[in-house]
Amino acid sequence: MPASDLYQGRGFGHARTVARPFVISAGLGLVRPEELIPSYSLTVSAGADDIFTRINGRRDPAAWWCAIRSNPFSCPMDALFEGGGIVLMALSGPYLAMVADELERRPESDLDRLRIFVPGSPRHVPPRLARLVMPYDGRMNSPASELRGPLTDFAPRALRDFAGTALEALPDGDVSQHAAFVSARMVELETVPESGPRP
Repeated sequence: MPASDLYQGRGFGHARTVARPFVISAGLGLVRPEELIPSYSLTVSAGADDIFTRINGRRDPAAWWCAIRSNPFSCPMDALFEGGGIVLMALSGPYLAMVADELERRPESDLDRLRIFVPGSPRHVPPRLARLVMPYDGRMNSPASELRGPLTDFAPRALRDFAGTALEALPDGDVSQHAAFVSARMVELETVPESGPRP
């Protein structure tokens, strides 16, 4: 079935309100939304389907990503940057660790278009990518927020909020302008009372 139909969790639901998302898959690599793929159950996050409990060797998400990139379901990272416009990427910490090396090798012109959404402050964000992480935080769950939810879907909720606020207000904004907008938005969510106007 198409990748866009296979992935049906809350996080992908948030992402689909913005666009038909590509999938960064621990089993298949980078997958286009229309790609016909098999059903599978693998992750690089700790848990029952953690790939690193099934293979010998140390936990190395970046090496695993390199190993699966040549499978027939995976498309080149170039596909994310075809055309123009801002590229939005919602990831958990382990998935960012998986793709960070490949992202770091992108030309500066591509990185200038990339906005990354992750829960909290993931450890070991490479310096070249750190500036691209939009400064969303726990205030996403303030009473004033319309996108409250669990930590497991924090990144796609932040992406959805960004698309509906910062990207609408600053469609041609650069990384620093978008980061400043998000910082101001977090202050706004913190200070608007629950009975006050919704953002």
